[in-house]
Amino acid sequence: MNILQKSNCINWKSLCITEGKQCWVLYLDALVLDSDGNLNDALAIGAFSALKTCHIPKIQVITLENGLTEIDFSDDPSDFEKLPIKNIPICITFAKIGDEFIVDPTVEEELVMSTKLTIAINKNSEICSIQKGGSSSGLNPSELRKMIQVRRENISF
Repeated sequence: MNILQKSNCINWKSLCITEGKQCWVLYLDALVLDSDGNLNDALAIGAFSALKTCHIPKIQVITLENGLTEIDFSDDPSDFEKLPIKNIPICITFAKIGDEFIVDPTVEEELVMSTKLTIAINKNSEICSIQKGGSSSGLNPSELRKMIQVRRENISF
């Protein structure tokens, strides 16, 4: 998800075990069982919820006499660190149908829309990501500004 990288909500350096050599790798998989539209927003909520509950085992990096390092993992399942996450963005999707915009489109609305725009903004009102989709070639700048303003005014953290 581009939103994860662009939002700076994860301190990527916190995943470093030994600088330049080893780090934790995060895998984020989603299985969609059903969708009634607006899948991007639902996936973003699920992704950030998963990251907020991510547990990283506590480790100790030991430097041996020969200069090599050894990693000691804790065997205690309750001995972990949470992934440091801050400023999680919230996504909202707009669909353009004719000359009007709707928020949170259903599948039926997505089938007749010309343009879809998903905007991710964090609690500091910083835009973290904008993703455009649909069959239309674009949006005019005033439409884009209006959607961003609606997004900023209608979501509280």
